[in-house]
Amino acid sequence: MKRILLQFSVLLFAATFSMAQNQNETTTTPVNEPPNPNTPVIEFEKTVYDFGNFPFDGDGSCSFLFKNTGIDPLVINNAKASCGCTVPNWPKQPILKGQQDTIHVKYNTKRQGQFTKTITISSNAKTPQVTLTIKGTVGQQPGQDANKNEAAPKVDPVKQPEGPVQKNNNMLK
Repeated sequence: MKRILLQFSVLLFAATFSMAQNQNETTTTPVNEPPNPNTPVIEFEKTVYDFGNFPFDGDGSCSFLFKNTGIDPLVINNAKASCGCTVPNWPKQPILKGQQDTIHVKYNTKRQGQFTKTITISSNAKTPQVTLTIKGTVGQQPGQDANKNEAAPKVDPVKQPEGPVQKNNNMLK
């Protein structure tokens, strides 16, 4: 009986091992599908908008005109700004072949100084992600003194003794 059980175990092991070998031989490597010739293509008139210099709390709005030069309808899935101070607004409906539309961007101009912000456009186009850039310089807030922009010197709240520090060895005795 033990002999039959041993033979059955060896046979089961051999069958399992041979099945594992067959599975490795029959796996196929995925083949890259050819690109779809009907894929939408998004083409922007420009991808960088330079505001130049403009006043504090001025108009921080701009637009990026684009066209679907592909065949299938273009769908913009998302437009994500690099910072919360920049808000993009994009068309939610499909853009058909040959149609144009606009992505509007609003920058919060209550932040003075130079800025460069990016907006990443995600779509079903041949190039699925496109980066748009806005840049410029916001002027000073009205009524703000130019010297107030400079960093104030740091003041240590604890007055340190001047000159070399001497140890008092009498305290240790």
